[in-house]
Amino acid sequence: MPLRSRPTLALSAGQARPAGLAQILEHLGTTVLELVTGDPDLADPAREVVFFDPSDSAPVPRGAILLGTGGRDGAWPDQLLRAALEAPAAAVIVPAAVVRDNPRIVHEAAEAGLVLLSLSAGTTWQQLSTLLQSAVRETVRRAPVVPQRGEGLFRLANAICTLIGAPVTIEDRNAAVLAFSDRQEEADFIRIDCILGRRTIEPYLRADEARGAHRAIRRSPVPVYLDAVQLDDERPTLPRLAVAIRAGDEFLGTIWAVLKGPSTPEQEQLLLEGSQAVAVQMLRLFGTDPEQRTTSELVAAALGGDPTTLTRLGLSGTPCIVLAAAVAQPGGAELVGTPSGTLARRVRERERTASALRVELTGAIPGTVVAIVNDQIAAIVPARRADEATALLEQTCKAFVHQHRGGDSLWIGIGRVATSAAGLRLSRADADRAVRVLQEADDGRCVALAGAVDTEALLMEARQLAALRGRGPSGPLARLRAYDEARNATMVDTLRAWLDANGDVAVASEETHVHQNTFRYRLRRISEIGGFDLEDPEARFALDLQLRLFPPDQPSERRKTRSRASGVEYPSSAPV
Repeated sequence: MPLRSRPTLALSAGQARPAGLAQILEHLGTTVLELVTGDPDLADPAREVVFFDPSDSAPVPRGAILLGTGGRDGAWPDQLLRAALEAPAAAVIVPAAVVRDNPRIVHEAAEAGLVLLSLSAGTTWQQLSTLLQSAVRETVRRAPVVPQRGEGLFRLANAICTLIGAPVTIEDRNAAVLAFSDRQEEADFIRIDCILGRRTIEPYLRADEARGAHRAIRRSPVPVYLDAVQLDDERPTLPRLAVAIRAGDEFLGTIWAVLKGPSTPEQEQLLLEGSQAVAVQMLRLFGTDPEQRTTSELVAAALGGDPTTLTRLGLSGTPCIVLAAAVAQPGGAELVGTPSGTLARRVRERERTASALRVELTGAIPGTVVAIVNDQIAAIVPARRADEATALLEQTCKAFVHQHRGGDSLWIGIGRVATSAAGLRLSRADADRAVRVLQEADDGRCVALAGAVDTEALLMEARQLAALRGRGPSGPLARLRAYDEARNATMVDTLRAWLDANGDVAVASEETHVHQNTFRYRLRRISEIGGFDLEDPEARFALDLQLRLFPPDQPSERRKTRSRASGVEYPSSAPV
């Protein structure tokens, strides 16, 4: 039976509500899977997990989490992306090596808004399939709730436990237990006492200090194996594998794993990689003050469609606008293997930007809440007078971006006015979409209302869809481009100028610095070469649309803006 027709888990509409992809990823943590590109909150609900087989022509089910294990030739990643887009799939998972070696795949997935994840080295596809099944079962029936502080650390602890095959605890720098994994029944009495007391008990702490365990862990850049400690009461104990949690040079805490024998190199490597994910999560949890942590949790729940959180935010019954802000950073392929210290600095820089934006917005529009949600800056802005609030918000954001031009590039998208919790999700989608338009255009604009760039967004999405399906210029435009390339001509540029001028030859010839008679001759040649009638409105529309969907990679020199010398009479201004 083909792999694609054998899903590892399927959910029928009558059994349960499909699980949200963001919930599933939160359940798994970031040790097993790393988000390369895309927004899990905007993805289709996950309905099943499917292994992708390039040789199977059966369509991918809608809402599938597609596992790209590989293929016989190098074309399978492209086949995978096309199949995912046609479904559409909730997410695509590929090996980290594919992300590292194929930056083009990452770029195409990002342009299409597809959620692309990479599988960490050392994790087998069977392990991932099992983890995904567990995650879906955990999240599929769960109603939206406000995330609890530290919940992500427990998920990370469970993920690390699954990878290394041993129960673990995560402790802060003061030996307080922040989180622990399942399978603690496999550990010894010391571990049980530490979990019950939520910190390392004094006798055990002294024993480790006496043998230099804590000093060795703090100094070592890799996990440290510790033999079973000998205590006076002669109860049996087990050995440990411990690694320091660091953000750059800053020591944040320790991950402790209880083993039944000597550690393996694979266990040590996986634990080291897990410590990097834990470091970033700890910075997110403890890098801001408690009030801001609570606000972030409430904003995340509100944007997820939970109406109860609007009351706690003081925005119940108030029309609101969602704002999204993105700070320039390396692409998903460049982030693979990034040191934890670098990631930590990015987290802190994002927090500083969010804090500055919070001050600016709350000063202009009281009641605004700003938070970092899924590593992105988001704001919910009250809009009691919709038109005034939108104009003031746009003006405030432009002033903020102008004040912060010295740092990394910043793009801000402003969504529609929402009057319900469900509307907030749409407003957030609007804002994210506007940000993507600004990033792709890269024309100096930094702030945009979603409604003002809606046409650009439609063109962007159509362009991404065409690229993923391998589509390009066709018909008259394809013939004109082939003619230009063969003869180093500028027929396409001439056509573009004429269409931009709404068919006004005088304006178009002036723009291209060509005599009007010469321009008219070129138009006749364009009609002959392309095989279409310039007077046909449908043909003009089709050409205009294709020119916008498939812009040239390298514009010709004639199309570049040139300054005109003063006092010189150009041919285009002479009488015919």
